[in-house]
Order: sequence, then C-alpha cells, then structure tokens
Amino acid sequence: MLAALDREADGLSSAVALVEETTAWIAEADETPLSEVGFDPLARRHRRLARFEEQCDQLVRERQSLLGATTNQTPDAGVRHRDLVAF
Repeated sequence: MLAALDREADGLSSAVALVEETTAWIAEADETPLSEVGFDPLARRHRRLARFEEQCDQLVRERQSLLGATTNQTPDAGVRHRDLVAF
C-alpha cells in the first residue's frame, strides 16, 4: 500500500507542476490583448498551448495507466481501487 501511495503522490506532484506551469504561462500571455499581438507571436502562442495540451494528455494517460496497474483486480496489482482512494 505504501508503494502505491508513493507512486500516487509522485503522479500528483507531476500534475500539480504542469498545471502551475500552464496557468502561470496563460496568466502572463493573457496580459497582452490578442489585437496587439502580431501573426508570428500569435502562432508561437498557439504552438505553446498545443504543447501544454499534449503534455496534459500524456499526463492523463500515464496517470490512468498507473491507477489501472495499481488498482486492477489482478494479483499483481496488490491494491484495490477503493482502498487506495480512501487515503
């Protein structure tokens, strides 16, 4: 159980770091009205947002995989989902 909780804590730390980085970037980028941004800077913003989206999607896939591996009903998992969620 402790190993499962440690993996979950690591996964949540990664999620928090990505969310904080993303929201900080959005807050900073949002200070300039889009009407004052040229095409190239706007295209760079778009690419950066796409990278954040890709990172979030990857993180979700990894977390779902981790939760599935940790809490599925096979003997290898060792932890029931209900038990892990209780913590």
